[in-house]
Amino acid sequence: MFSFKTLASLLVAALPLGNATPQAGSAANLVPDKYIVTLKDGISANDFNFHLNWVRDVQVARAGRRRGLNFRGVEKTYGVGNFNAYAGHFDEHTLEAIRRNADVESVEQQQVYHLHELTTQKDSTHGLATVSHREPGATEYVYDSSAGEGSTVYVLDSGIQVDHPEFEGRAFRGYNAVKDATDEDVQGHGTHVAGIVGSKTYGVAKKTKLVDVKMFHDAGSTNAIILDGIEWTIKDITAKQIQNRTVVNMSFGGGNSTALNKIIKTAYDAGILCVISSGNMGVDASDWSPASSPDGITVGAIDANWRLWDHSNHGPVVHILAPGVDVLSLAPGNRLREGAELLRRLLMLLGWPPIWQLLKTSTLQRS
Repeated sequence: MFSFKTLASLLVAALPLGNATPQAGSAANLVPDKYIVTLKDGISANDFNFHLNWVRDVQVARAGRRRGLNFRGVEKTYGVGNFNAYAGHFDEHTLEAIRRNADVESVEQQQVYHLHELTTQKDSTHGLATVSHREPGATEYVYDSSAGEGSTVYVLDSGIQVDHPEFEGRAFRGYNAVKDATDEDVQGHGTHVAGIVGSKTYGVAKKTKLVDVKMFHDAGSTNAIILDGIEWTIKDITAKQIQNRTVVNMSFGGGNSTALNKIIKTAYDAGILCVISSGNMGVDASDWSPASSPDGITVGAIDANWRLWDHSNHGPVVHILAPGVDVLSLAPGNRLREGAELLRRLLMLLGWPPIWQLLKTSTLQRS
């Protein structure tokens, strides 16, 4: 299983796109009348089903008291490892009954999450050089030609153009959690991330296998959709028994979510390493999910001079810094994107040279 002691075997690249991510947890990001309910540890499958039937009974009993409103009740269930939860559309009285139920650990309102995007600047390719040197200013990327061979990276994002020539047939469709959305990467974020991870020219691990898990389309996504994508990812990795040579990349964020952080712990408990972008608002990442999860590796951004980038989220939950400004990678349509185009990409590199920027927590905090 991966742990922080194995940091020397992976690399994290952090990069930007274009616009600022909306403030985490703001009212504008909350989805009206939609909630995520997380159950306590130790709930059996039978108990979970009993609980869901109880919720439906409560919902039906309340239906006669509502006029002109159609609350749909439980819409999606999640069950992987110790994580049991459900997403739904509930009226206030049903929600209050759920909150009082002894099986329930937490109830949170669904909210919109965003792929992390930053301002960009052209004509820079320092990212690869940075990850193979101990001092800033390098212009060459020194790497093992077999880097990434035998490993798999799950890119949880906006999709991947899997037939891009730069991927050499190593990119595959995994799962699309966005209902009624095409598998194609219409936004470009996921293809760019995957390019930083494993394209033949711009990738850090040039031989890795890439698995596309689509959780965003042309705008933000909800934590209900994100939980679905992560649940599928955990089940797919464990079914294939590839935990020890797999990394999950998460370049998105939003307000604090008990459910989201708990499913990251479920992945960790299953032996799966998640690498997570810290965010790009220049604030304490402790207020964001999944960045605040203690069970993944949270990554902040540095510039070409190895200075903490002004817009990078920071604080005690950030474990490591990586290139996050002006990094060249791919775009859909067999194209490239100049400058930095996203952020916090992760990469596993077995047998990679020593990690170049493992910093103490105090270094990552703003004064």
